[in-house]
Amino acid sequence: MGFTAIWISPVNKNYDGPRTPYGDPYHAYWVTDISKLNDKFGTAGDLKELSKALHDRKMLLMVDIVLNHGVSFAIYVPYSHC
Repeated sequence: MGFTAIWISPVNKNYDGPRTPYGDPYHAYWVTDISKLNDKFGTAGDLKELSKALHDRKMLLMVDIVLNHGVSFAIYVPYSHC
């Protein structure tokens, strides 16, 4: 088909709990820990194997990242100290 790259969802640890008022966390954009991987997507070794397999085919791997938001369990944010 002529693809030269694949783009995957964020691989960081995602919220893994009951359904919330905002829906289900299936999309991997409710990151709870950027230092850990989402085990539903495999291991660090799996990600490295995917990257190598794509590079061996002269393809690129794009990993989406979440920089400006994440999941929060707070219902009140004390802005008075800002």
